[in-house]
Amino acid sequence: MKLFRQKRMVWRAVLGLILLMILLWGADLAWNSYRLWRIIQQGQSLAAQGWQNVALEQIADLGEQAYPHLAAVRRDVRPLYPLLTLAQGLPRFGPYVGQIEPGLESGTDLLRAGVALVPVLEPIYTDKALPGGLTRLERLVQVIEQQAERVSVAQAAIERGVPYLQRLNPEGVPTDLRDNLFKLKESSSLLLATARLLPDLPGLLGAGKPQTYLVLGQNNDELRATGGFISAMGVITMDAGRVAAFNLPDSYSVDNFAAGYPPPPEPLEHYMLAGVWVPRDANWSPDFPTAALQAQALYTLSNGIAVDGVVAFDQAAIQALVAAMGQVAVAGYAEPLIGANVAFAMRSAWNPGEGQAANNQWYANRKNFMSDMGQAILGELLAMRSPEQVQAVLNSLIDSLRAGHLQVYFNDAAAQAQLASLGLDGSIHPGPADFLMLVDWNFGFNKVDPLIQRELDYQLDLSNPQQPVATLSVRYTHTLQEPVTCRHEAAYGQTYEDLQRRCFWNYWRVYAPPGARLLAVQAPPLPGTYLLNQTDWDGRLDVSTAEGGAQVFGGPLMLPAAGQAEIVLRYQLPAGLLQAESGALVYRLRLQKQAGLLGLPVRVRVIPPQGYRAEALGSTWWQAAGAVQWQATLGRTQELGLRFVLQK
Repeated sequence: MKLFRQKRMVWRAVLGLILLMILLWGADLAWNSYRLWRIIQQGQSLAAQGWQNVALEQIADLGEQAYPHLAAVRRDVRPLYPLLTLAQGLPRFGPYVGQIEPGLESGTDLLRAGVALVPVLEPIYTDKALPGGLTRLERLVQVIEQQAERVSVAQAAIERGVPYLQRLNPEGVPTDLRDNLFKLKESSSLLLATARLLPDLPGLLGAGKPQTYLVLGQNNDELRATGGFISAMGVITMDAGRVAAFNLPDSYSVDNFAAGYPPPPEPLEHYMLAGVWVPRDANWSPDFPTAALQAQALYTLSNGIAVDGVVAFDQAAIQALVAAMGQVAVAGYAEPLIGANVAFAMRSAWNPGEGQAANNQWYANRKNFMSDMGQAILGELLAMRSPEQVQAVLNSLIDSLRAGHLQVYFNDAAAQAQLASLGLDGSIHPGPADFLMLVDWNFGFNKVDPLIQRELDYQLDLSNPQQPVATLSVRYTHTLQEPVTCRHEAAYGQTYEDLQRRCFWNYWRVYAPPGARLLAVQAPPLPGTYLLNQTDWDGRLDVSTAEGGAQVFGGPLMLPAAGQAEIVLRYQLPAGLLQAESGALVYRLRLQKQAGLLGLPVRVRVIPPQGYRAEALGSTWWQAAGAVQWQATLGRTQELGLRFVLQK
């Protein structure tokens, strides 16, 4: 009996201890949740004033206050994660319960990263005068080096938090949080790459050793493989965040024919009668890392100047950047630049001035505006004080990178790897699935591309999955309605507009998956009377293998004003295009947009395998007479997917 009473006392003590622990756990969770709620209320009060009216220190202080309480809530809830996982299948509340673990884990780690980074990124977002007259960029380089430990803490927290963020389903959170969560989740890869790149940023901006980058001003009015004709070519040198040198002259001034340039790619030699490969034609490859290395090699061969990377941009990138900045005054030009007048200003500045003839003096100075504009934009960028303006500029640069209007290549392998991880390196990536890319190279010595409309119609027959067959139609329309004589010659007119009132000469290339085999082609022949080489083209395509193993089909095209032309390719794709996943067949297509194009209308039509029905993966497809169809105007590279399941 005594032993029984002792056991009962022990059990009571254990139960009491468990109950006490539960009470303490509940009290701790309740207290920290309450404190967190109060801090969130403070944040909402500040947000009601408009974040632009809130000092960075106030936001940082809220984060500092919130982090220990959020970390404590995470600590208290973690033991319940297995139960929460089991509860995900419950009706009504299950999907919401399933977001607790990824929400707490990602939220806590990303808040930790934000708290660590506020002092590091303050030089970008503060509107205060910086010490010693430093620019934002110089100060940022200093602070990143001084706050290396904070950067390391933030990087580790982001590495932990992003995988949980990517697991989050925004549909399972309160409605008022969904939009922000969608945006945060969409930018998660960019956030991760930025965290990894941040420690290397001072070195890329010239800390320790000045860094010189080759700058390519590409004119997409004369479309070339990486965005446009290299109209201007120069360098920018960064020294600890300071612009130590900047020069962007006419690309023709780089020529040094005593340097011993290599032979050009065969189509340039054949159709443009190019005897050597000059720097301004370096961007033959649409794979930007390949083109960047080629541009470096030809530039260094020309003048002995070695560089540490390449930056390329076109008019669309400048237009978006100036729009984000508001306006930019260029010395010697009457009107300030705004987003809407950038293209007009660049074309007008090329033209001879009033009363000036198109002579040698004009020819030597016709592109001075590029360098003047670059100096003015750099000056305004480095002098910016408004945090909202800085954020708008950063958003503009990211959007231009994604659309291919701005391209960057670093010789530093680690930095380049981060660009590649985001798909922002401009490289050709056929991958293991289906792949399609149209690449145009204007070889007409003119600026006619803004008048050319392009359309792609891609039809894929998967009825026999072992022998998939693609039919691609590429349609070109010249929208100029006035008659012009088609003469293939390198001749300037009196104005920039004269260079646009021309016929269209184009060397087109279609990039298909590795192993694609051409079955048939329909392309308009090109008489030699329309070509510099005076040699007829009979419609036989050039077939080659390119970067990433892509199969390439190419040939020339001439289109008169108001003319239309269609190229039709029929080719067999490799077996194994469809991947078996969870009892279904999955089809994926990567549509890669050529840099420099503002938009490319594309229609995709897919006939499913016999006995299967199609389900969309992510993108919007619709049924269309025994097939499924997708249609849009490409503004950037896009991935499409379909899942085929057996019909019952």
